[in-house]
Amino acid sequence: MDVCFTGPAFDHDGNAVLREDLVAAARRKGLTVKSSVTSTVKLLVASRADTVKAQKAAAAGVDVISYPVFIELLGEKVERQAKPDPWVDTHPDEPGVTVL
Repeated sequence: MDVCFTGPAFDHDGNAVLREDLVAAARRKGLTVKSSVTSTVKLLVASRADTVKAQKAAAAGVDVISYPVFIELLGEKVERQAKPDPWVDTHPDEPGVTVL
């Protein structure tokens, strides 16, 4: 199944989760991660459901879920192994601070 991520990621406790670590966890579960919502994407994992991207995806029949729900569905703890990407991640040690 194809999946796409959008927005900064946080777990149920509000801890920042790095995109690269989420991508690795998704791939371990057999998911294919796309960089944008395409016709093959069945699931959009979003930090907010009220964004234009999330609303357009939902209108196109793509399931939209939050990062905490996705992490729970993975059934494994997403361990921090990657370095933060300043374009997609929130600083993992300072929630709410974008890495630049």
